[in-house]
Amino acid sequence: MTRKSHRPMHVAFVGSAVSLEICEQSPACSVAGNKFQRNLIRSLTANECSVHVISVRPVAMFPKSHVLLAGSSVCALYNGISANLVPFVNLPVVKQISIAIVIFWSLSIWLWANRFQSRVVLVYNLFAPFSLPVLAATWLMGGKPVAVVADMPHGGYTFRGWQGILERLDFYIQTHGIARFAGVVSLTAQVPLDFAPHLPALTLEGGVDVTEAECDDTGTQSEHTSEERTCLFSGALNEVNGIDLLLQSFSHISDPNFQLWIFGRGSLESLVRAAAAKDPRIIYRGAVPNSDVRHFQRRATVLVNPRPTSNTITRYTFPSKLLEYMLSGRPVISTVLPGIPAEYYPYLYLLREETPEALSALIFKICSSNNSTIGQSAREFVLREKDWLHQGRRVYEFISTF
Repeated sequence: MTRKSHRPMHVAFVGSAVSLEICEQSPACSVAGNKFQRNLIRSLTANECSVHVISVRPVAMFPKSHVLLAGSSVCALYNGISANLVPFVNLPVVKQISIAIVIFWSLSIWLWANRFQSRVVLVYNLFAPFSLPVLAATWLMGGKPVAVVADMPHGGYTFRGWQGILERLDFYIQTHGIARFAGVVSLTAQVPLDFAPHLPALTLEGGVDVTEAECDDTGTQSEHTSEERTCLFSGALNEVNGIDLLLQSFSHISDPNFQLWIFGRGSLESLVRAAAAKDPRIIYRGAVPNSDVRHFQRRATVLVNPRPTSNTITRYTFPSKLLEYMLSGRPVISTVLPGIPAEYYPYLYLLREETPEALSALIFKICSSNNSTIGQSAREFVLREKDWLHQGRRVYEFISTF
């Protein structure tokens, strides 16, 4: 792909990117999603883009959250990069409508102000309150809308009750609205293939932050001793991530020197707490800052991504934890998800039989051998091929073709 001109490209980013402090304080904030957005924004800025960020603060719906009215504000994402947080009324339906109206208004102003420039609007995910105002504003004011798809709505909706009506509407908008964009940036190649095969597309699994890796300590081996036998999982505690498979597999390991560290929160937290209460080798550490999680990852013997391939959503998602795992320099076990490109395979221990017996055997084998060569190779691979500066350049070159 070649660039159209040497002028800085003007990009509006619509999503839910907030500061680390705001994300850590809000249970509604996805740490992985926020990290993806922040890094993408920063990498585009480093690649000659002028980026204007319109963002929605992650807040649970009232009365689960005590916030009834979220006011407008500005929060710093990085030095020199800020997000404009839109105001909204935090009530069912009203929240979605108010967010859509404000995004449409704010984006229209930006599009008009930059009407003589080359304008691209990136929208993070296809939620109706985000995607509809982006499509409407670019249709009226010009500019090219590009969808950045990290999540497709497969498997997340129950479609029951009055809320099911809204879920069906949002499901339809997300799965059919994608075809109305000028291009798609997605975590897996299957997203545009299934929903918008005629659109220009770029596969972007995510990336790693080189500066973050340097701060963590490049000497990962110094934090691990040969006596340790520690299996680690970090991420959302739900069925999609295979928490039940992980717990069942660890119960097949009787060696008292083995430990299982679990980080995160989610719908299966009670299951994890019950397992930890029953087996003292299972240590549930809850939701902690990402920097602390990375520290424990470097101490672990093996890191596990047990996400089952049977769930439809795995076709459209790439587990962000995988890149973070690989950056630690420790051996990584992963199921063979359809969203993981084959170029990752040489750097992973692949679990091809998704049973507790097979996973426990693989964990025991890796912990017993204590060979970190593949882990170091994985670290070198992601630092060489998947750093965010490189990934941002790919996005920049992709949107420059519009």
